[in-house]
Amino acid sequence: GEVTLRSGANTDASATADGSAAEVGTGIGAAVALNVADIENTAGIGSTADVTGDGITVEAVMTDRDGKDVHETSAKATSGAGASNVGVAGSLAINTTVVHTTALLEGGAQVTLQDGSDDEDVAGALTLTSVSVTKATAQALPKDGGATGSDAGIGASIALNIADNDTRSAIAADAVVNSAKDINLSASGDYT
Repeated sequence: GEVTLRSGANTDASATADGSAAEVGTGIGAAVALNVADIENTAGIGSTADVTGDGITVEAVMTDRDGKDVHETSAKATSGAGASNVGVAGSLAINTTVVHTTALLEGGAQVTLQDGSDDEDVAGALTLTSVSVTKATAQALPKDGGATGSDAGIGASIALNIADNDTRSAIAADAVVNSAKDINLSASGDYT
């Protein structure tokens, strides 16, 4: 019969910081949000494996969770300082996202496609598929007008969004594939 190896992932991670200072002579408001997400989604046939089937499928894909199939990561920092004299506010948001999605036939692995119990008289296909959808955001915002004061209002906001996305389907150079009708490799990545 057919052989299917499948891994699925759907990961969300977020960090939120809110800093504000009340009405005083000198007000200081600061917010720092740091989010780090490291997501690994791998389906593969290992280096010492010997797999036989009438069609072999290896898939590393997105898992549908309540109609949503996207890795969502975010960092949001909001700060404000309202003061009668001097107001100082700062927001820093850093979102770091690493997503590696891999469908792999490792070096040394051996797969053999042979005709099985289906209606066709030929062996099935070897198919490797990887799919990753990622949405990453970083926001550093002022709260209620940012920094205000009758003498001075100073505010700064910095947002960094750092992403390392890799989606691949591969057959290693020293893997052995016997008698496949077709060999299909596809990798799809959608990163926003």
